[in-house]
Amino acid sequence: MSDVQRGLGGGSGVFRRKPIEQIEDRAEAGLRRSLGLWQLTAIGVGGIIGAGIFSLAGSVAH
Repeated sequence: MSDVQRGLGGGSGVFRRKPIEQIEDRAEAGLRRSLGLWQLTAIGVGGIIGAGIFSLAGSVAH
């Protein structure tokens, strides 16, 4: 068995895998909300402000 198949550490690491049976079991349960209105709004506002800062820095550097 190669290192990639073992997961480069025997179950922990970047290349670890989950059996397909476990994935199918969780898909039947459905998805639940974890972010509310305020969290999504804060992410959007932060993205807009961050993009503005980078574009301002780019125009000043130009």
